[in-house]
Amino acid sequence: MTSEWAGSKMTERLVRGGADVHARFTEYSLVLRLYDEPGHVVDNVNALHMGSFRSNFVALEPLLAHHRNAASALETVSSCDSRGSTPLHWATRNSLFNPGLQERAQNIKTTIDLLLDIDPAMVNIRDIVGNTALHYAAFYFSGNGRVFMPVFETLCGKGADASTRNNQGETPLHKIFAIANGTIDKQILSLLVAHGAKINDIDHAGNTPPHVAVRRLDNHDAIDFLIEEGADATIGNLKNETLVHIAASGYVFTPGLTERVEMQNGVLAILTKAGGIELMDLPNAKGNTPRQICKAHREKWREDEEKKSYLVIGCNATSIEDLSDQIATPHRPIIGPQVPDPGPDDDPKLQASLLFRNLNYELEVDCIRNKSTWWFRTYEGHCNWLKKGESGEGSIGSARPRDYQQCTYADGISKPRDGPNPRAISNAFFQRKKKIYYDHTPLLLGLIEFIMHDVTYSQDSIDAFIEVRMPKDEENFPLNTTLRVPRTASMLGTGTSRSNPRENVNMATTWLDISSLYGSTSYVAYRLRSKVDGKLLTQEVQSPGTTSKASYLPFNTMGVPTNTRPGVEPEDLFAGGDPRTNEDWLLLGIHTLLLREHNRLCDILRKQKPSWDDEQLYQTVRLIMSAKHALIANAYQMAYWTEDMPWPRDDGFPLYRQMFGENALEINPANTYPWPLVTKNGKPMTVSAEMAVVYRFHEFIIPSFPIKDQNNKTLWEQNLFDTSFNSTGFLDVGLERILAGALSSHIPNFKSGVDESFRSAGLYRGRPFDIVVSSIVHEREQGLPTFNQYFRAYNVQDPDVIVPIRDTWDKFSSDPEVIRDLKKLYKHPDDVDLVVGCQLDEESFPGTTVPKSALIISLFSLFGMGNSDRFSIGFAMMRCILVDRPWDCHPSNALEDLIWEQKPVPGFHNFRFYSDFWVKELDLPAHGTNLLWRLITENSEINCVQRSPLFPPDNDTNPILCSKEAGKVSSWAVLFSFFQITLSLSKQGPYSLVATVIITTGSGILAFMHYLGWRTSARRKT
Repeated sequence: MTSEWAGSKMTERLVRGGADVHARFTEYSLVLRLYDEPGHVVDNVNALHMGSFRSNFVALEPLLAHHRNAASALETVSSCDSRGSTPLHWATRNSLFNPGLQERAQNIKTTIDLLLDIDPAMVNIRDIVGNTALHYAAFYFSGNGRVFMPVFETLCGKGADASTRNNQGETPLHKIFAIANGTIDKQILSLLVAHGAKINDIDHAGNTPPHVAVRRLDNHDAIDFLIEEGADATIGNLKNETLVHIAASGYVFTPGLTERVEMQNGVLAILTKAGGIELMDLPNAKGNTPRQICKAHREKWREDEEKKSYLVIGCNATSIEDLSDQIATPHRPIIGPQVPDPGPDDDPKLQASLLFRNLNYELEVDCIRNKSTWWFRTYEGHCNWLKKGESGEGSIGSARPRDYQQCTYADGISKPRDGPNPRAISNAFFQRKKKIYYDHTPLLLGLIEFIMHDVTYSQDSIDAFIEVRMPKDEENFPLNTTLRVPRTASMLGTGTSRSNPRENVNMATTWLDISSLYGSTSYVAYRLRSKVDGKLLTQEVQSPGTTSKASYLPFNTMGVPTNTRPGVEPEDLFAGGDPRTNEDWLLLGIHTLLLREHNRLCDILRKQKPSWDDEQLYQTVRLIMSAKHALIANAYQMAYWTEDMPWPRDDGFPLYRQMFGENALEINPANTYPWPLVTKNGKPMTVSAEMAVVYRFHEFIIPSFPIKDQNNKTLWEQNLFDTSFNSTGFLDVGLERILAGALSSHIPNFKSGVDESFRSAGLYRGRPFDIVVSSIVHEREQGLPTFNQYFRAYNVQDPDVIVPIRDTWDKFSSDPEVIRDLKKLYKHPDDVDLVVGCQLDEESFPGTTVPKSALIISLFSLFGMGNSDRFSIGFAMMRCILVDRPWDCHPSNALEDLIWEQKPVPGFHNFRFYSDFWVKELDLPAHGTNLLWRLITENSEINCVQRSPLFPPDNDTNPILCSKEAGKVSSWAVLFSFFQITLSLSKQGPYSLVATVIITTGSGILAFMHYLGWRTSARRKT
């Protein structure tokens, strides 16, 4: 893993420390995105292979320098894995999506130069399937125009033979046309021809490179080039298909019928001019001529173009099953599907291109070669956004974007922004207030931690620190104390100039994909899996006060990256998807519930899909879990609403309606992907550098919480600080006792200040610590804007909710003491730090209890990220209403495939409608507001919990519900209310308005859940 991502210093440190650079391990081609041979297990992989694969040449140099003589370096460079691949083969299959293509190409070229300078003879070595490095470069890099020309020039310049055939008889020229889309540059083709490739070389299927090229009708320039170079249009393959036969059934990504026909006519004209018009009437092995094939193909195109019909639903339905029976299908008895069924070759590239035809941009070739890459989530987060050249958006290893591209380094490059002593600021503005506002339960604190760990993780620099000395008036720490805050690790290659300032790298995916549980890399994810029935690894323990054993996170015997504190070995901590898993028991409580929920859903899905293997079960449940996670996050944001939040409050969109001053008719769940309102500069909204610093809500942190037994008796008050990196203690106490206490006590709300146990910690992970100082230092060392700088840029966007600029001291606060301290510490109002301005903000965002400025940077961004996600549950619910229609429904991912269940309707073999089971399981009728309650009662021995677990129980406003009474949740059988669907879909035009669901002729509104419950304390199951 180090050789893949780390820099030279860390690699050198590990090598000097005795790390075995020759160690061999196993990788999986599927998770590495080796699309030309998916599903293989690759053994005997070493660090040099993986460093070459990621083009991390800065780590390769110390690895190779470790060898004391040229002979040993030569032996290492030419080492092969179990499939005969050398480091050079790995380098030419690079799938690193960031940084941009230009830099990616340069990194690959540098890596190739490094390897071939040591072993020039390696350039034409063939692996187990006969491919050379040039074969792989042609397959992986040719669809990006001229960007990767330096890679091809380097290989050919160092002796690569373009005439070499693999085990299928293919030359690199065959492989170059195997991509589904992208622009193939003629200069690359010329280069291959100049280095031995023959235009009319025939592979074992009888195909020449032009046979492969004409499958894509938009390869016009490349086809022209091949004909000019002597391509023989009359050659027939083993199926007696000439180039004209292939082009007659070719595909193109242009949506319009007229454009498709024009492109096909152009290609056919080129080919028949070269080979003769009589080729149009030459039969293939099946007896079909190109003329016949072309006619049938265009008729299919016309059917697809004409297939536009209303979706009309009857008005007497009382369940989802009834609704699917009431859909009025088109009058034509049988119509062709909008998306053709997979052909005999089941080409995932073609399938993806058709399924995502509505995106209206060119797709990233690397993302569509293998179906698993777009059908499921990738571990690293790439290929969520499929646009060519941008598919790394939101993935691990990406530089965090800045909300308004503001860099405020002292030197404009990397030097931290200046400002007053951070500890003095902490003492002045962040101390715990005498009056504390209580509102939520400690469970909210654990949930916030988990959500933030899911979307953001900054690694500490190993050699750069900011030292903060104590101010003269310090009262808690000794005056000789120094708080040592590590700088955030920088993005490789940044911080070199004003045009290339230092950026910090995000080492978690920025999607709500529960990567905190599963991991953000294949290395971690595979080590957390049981490899049986899709389940995660667990340890089974019976904790005190429980009736049986239950699942807990396993101890870290598999060696996944884990933060710890002095005196605690990583093996004594739980293994999780995020290094911060063990930070406290409230966070571990959320981890444990989600672990159990994943395995519970695996049992359910295995019964529904008995033929599915471990991989299908695991990946599909990952999507279900991320959908639940997003719905729980929706319920979480509702915990901040007040009675002033306009209706509807639970559909996930109130914040955006407030922000833009729109009503539910304009902003609502009826959206297709991608939703323009949550894209920035044409890209999806991902976690920003500002959000990662501001969204910490330190005021919620409590010094302690109660541990309660099954009778709701407080056993003791548990110091929260002492739960840090204490996994054995978590097992000794047990999930139920921890949850019972977390559900029945309070945490402070905003405007309460930060508790001293975390603001003035004697030792945290071995050193003095102030959580506020950490935030201020990170804001400055990352070059983030000050409060006024940020909100000047924000206000320029003309939002409906304006944040006034604090151009005078008294606009920051109404408290004279605060104003005095501001004047004392800062030189000018524009110098006030972003986190300080948010802390002092006295105005709440409309309809919420959250300070306006903090919400805009945090919750608003979190909502935007959730709705930028291609796998969002909201988009999944709209797929076959707004993109397709129920009678011709083609899911584009596994979540949609599960939600849109196939129904037996004669003449419509693609008819699908909502799955009654999964609509209930995801709590969609209530927009997920019951999911947190269910997560607890279905995965622990706690039977009775308040309706909203994020608020303390209250007999009138938040009654206790027990699972038997609340079991009526499952009686919900339909999705939305009549009124909400009308509002949501009316803006979409007649095609969607007629999709309005009418439930019962009497009320026209969905049945509402009637909660019955005992108004008692949280109860255990018996």
